[in-house]
Amino acid sequence: MAAGSIPRPLGLRTGGRLAGALVVLGVLATVAPYAGRALGLAVDTRAIVEVLDHPVPGALVIAVGGYGTLRGRVPLPAALLATLAGFWMAATHLPLLAQVGDGRAQLDAALFHSLPGIGVLVVAIATAALAWFDEGELR
Repeated sequence: MAAGSIPRPLGLRTGGRLAGALVVLGVLATVAPYAGRALGLAVDTRAIVEVLDHPVPGALVIAVGGYGTLRGRVPLPAALLATLAGFWMAATHLPLLAQVGDGRAQLDAALFHSLPGIGVLVVAIATAALAWFDEGELR
């Protein structure tokens, strides 16, 4: 950094990349049940449950990530919404992962179905932490 230059907040340096990752993971989480079915990795659940657990929170994550990609950073309220959506996707799949233990679901199908939502949660938490740090730094 040159002498006398003003340092850019960390989120302005890395927030765009995390936002892009939210878009990619949001798409993966949205299509997971439908791609899984096409690949022979279907899980036994009702269609409405799939919509509420994948496309609805996935669309929110894609919107937050797209907005952050365009701006170069994700504002804290948007990052918290993405974190909530990621938590929803991860938490609603805990019973599916438990079904693997008692033989009611196949491990490969359960992981294919669940991991994108867990990825969303991890990246959204990192995005929210970065946004929180930056908003404190910008004040």
